Amino acid sequence: MKISIQEIRKKTVWKDLNKLSMKGKIIENFLNIPWLIISWILAYKGYYFLAFPFSVIYFLTTLRQVHNGIHNSLGLNKNNTRLSLLINSIFMSVSASAIKFNHLRHHKYNLSEEDYEGITATMKWYQAILYGPVFMFNIHLNTIKKGNSIYRKQLFLETIFIIIFVFIAIYFKIHFLIYHIIVMMFFEGLMAFFAVLAVHHDLDVIFVFFCVFLLLFQKMGYICTALHLVRALHIESVFAVLQENVEVFKNEG
Repeated sequence: MKISIQEIRKKTVWKDLNKLSMKGKIIENFLNIPWLIISWILAYKGYYFLAFPFSVIYFLTTLRQVHNGIHNSLGLNKNNTRLSLLINSIFMSVSASAIKFNHLRHHKYNLSEEDYEGITATMKWYQAILYGPVFMFNIHLNTIKKGNSIYRKQLFLETIFIIIFVFIAIYFKIHFLIYHIIVMMFFEGLMAFFAVLAVHHDLDVIFVFFCVFLLLFQKMGYICTALHLVRALHIESVFAVLQENVEVFKNEG
């Protein structure tokens, strides 16, 4: 049964940014930790292929946590939110402040010329993938060029900690950390595709399974992703997934 965007909006109670309960704060701020621990244990034992799926989930849940930190919806005060972004910068090996600066501009300028984050939204899927590493480099460069002194200082601090983290892993040959860093950088190189193009661009049917996979993470807080996909896609199977989970949104609210 096909369901329209308007019907989904009417039936869904949105409480994403409401004040979090203590339980909500704990879940919000520690959701990514189990996936990190499991991936590290498996990688430490040399089971890299088994560790990889848990690393993927860690990356996605941490990206969600960074996103919510950017919008001050972690249930923390300003200083603790900043600390959360710093810690996630280190373990994702990317500056959360650079992501924050460009993401807030994305909301402000919304796919216009000043919205660098949205630059890959109109690309072909293969163009976004190939452009991915350049995209992430320019996210940082754009922050240095256009960000204020606070953003630049935070980016500098996060970069220093990332360099120290990478140096320790390589110098002491801590293989499970080296594996972790490689996987994080690999997915950062794909962010132009799955974090921008996939949630803004009209996609072909061959990406249905990829989109459904992202939608499944709505229970972990990817409501923003789900909304973007609903706007971008006109695929009945995706609407069906959302329809089945409307009650989940209500119950979890």
